[in-house]
Amino acid sequence: MLEEHVDALRDYLRCYPELSERVRFGPLRVLTRGRWKRVQSLKVSASGIELQFGRGSKTKLVPKVRVTSLRMDQRDRLIQLIQTLFGGYRVVRTLARTDRLRYQSAAFLRIILESGSERVAVLAAYEGEPAESRSRFLVSLVMWWDSLSPSEGIARVVGLVPESWGNAIAQDVHVLKIPIDLYWFRLDDLAVQPLNPSGELSEVGSPYVIFPSSQALPTLLKSLHSGNPELDLLYRKNRWELCFRGLPVLWEACDGKLDFNHLDPRSLEPGRFESFQRHLEQVKRFRCFPPIEPGHSFYTYGRERWFESLLIRKHRLLNPNLTDEVYCQVPTWVGGERKVLDLLTVTRDGRLAVLELKPQKDLTLVFQGLEYWNRVVHHLRHQDFQKAGYFTGHRLQTLPPLLYLVSPLFEFHRLLPVFRRHLDPRVSFECFGTNQDWKKGLKLLRRFRLRT
Repeated sequence: MLEEHVDALRDYLRCYPELSERVRFGPLRVLTRGRWKRVQSLKVSASGIELQFGRGSKTKLVPKVRVTSLRMDQRDRLIQLIQTLFGGYRVVRTLARTDRLRYQSAAFLRIILESGSERVAVLAAYEGEPAESRSRFLVSLVMWWDSLSPSEGIARVVGLVPESWGNAIAQDVHVLKIPIDLYWFRLDDLAVQPLNPSGELSEVGSPYVIFPSSQALPTLLKSLHSGNPELDLLYRKNRWELCFRGLPVLWEACDGKLDFNHLDPRSLEPGRFESFQRHLEQVKRFRCFPPIEPGHSFYTYGRERWFESLLIRKHRLLNPNLTDEVYCQVPTWVGGERKVLDLLTVTRDGRLAVLELKPQKDLTLVFQGLEYWNRVVHHLRHQDFQKAGYFTGHRLQTLPPLLYLVSPLFEFHRLLPVFRRHLDPRVSFECFGTNQDWKKGLKLLRRFRLRT
């Protein structure tokens, strides 16, 4: 089935060569979120390339020119919808371009409305923007509100989001103390409905933790780990895997067998053990610091996963009361959308801790951390962790989870205090700054808590 579309894919890439950097053939793989994933099926259409990976995950490659064209097509209808929603207001200003000075993206439309002496700021996300854009939407919302002059008389912000964002964005917005009215819209029939940013998720399509595998730890993984203490044995994304500095070298496959070699996955059959050993030695040789070959895929693979692997081994630097029980990339669902929590652990007295980490500067760090924290609060309230078999032997406290944001010290964005200023004072998190050269060995340089 896949082979039938490969020629069409090659033709499409000739038309949009900027996408070629994200595609590799033989076997067909695509770069998404910093990781090369093997494609199970694909569909080429005029709007882009729809790609399906294993475990139900998918993505879409859309050329930049196509994105710009789609936004321009939607802009007039969005303005029409806004004018219908605010019948007595007139449009004073329309902003659609990227504004780097104010940290505004062209992915969102900004409009100022006026009625008499009252002014309203509207921030709208275009239909088709991926769910991952929700954190960027919150960044734009906070930065725009912060940049608006009091003399402009802006009384509130109105957020317009695609129908598909629904309850999830309502849950995210409730952590802000900005006066905001939130609506979802649908451009086909110009439908618009208010969303209640209460922080409570609807029970319809509410998130749940995917139940961990009931199978025992594979004997081979256990024995290889005991003979190679430099490898990490992790339960990650609903499967057991052996990793070296974040790079998976051997893992459970869907069919119950063990696979190795993430570039060209193959089953570890009796005749391939020597091949696996050679692969493991190659990984150890090239995934080191300083690198012997900086451009080698074993070295460049998953910078965040490398950072994560060091933190897992030294997570007690953040809190000496944390236990050894750490879950990586815990999968959850909400409204049909799959999300994973970076790291989830627990203190000895049963309080959950959410660890959100970024090895590079990222404006969305705070809001991604708060999004995951919200989900853990929901699961904790509904006792989902106990039902799903997480943290067996621990009596979980009902206190809100701890939230730790971890990044190299100089990678924390300078706008962090601005975000803190507009967050609900009841929202609490701590920041941990590590050394910049963390690949040499992770060190904790500074711990700080921002105040409102």
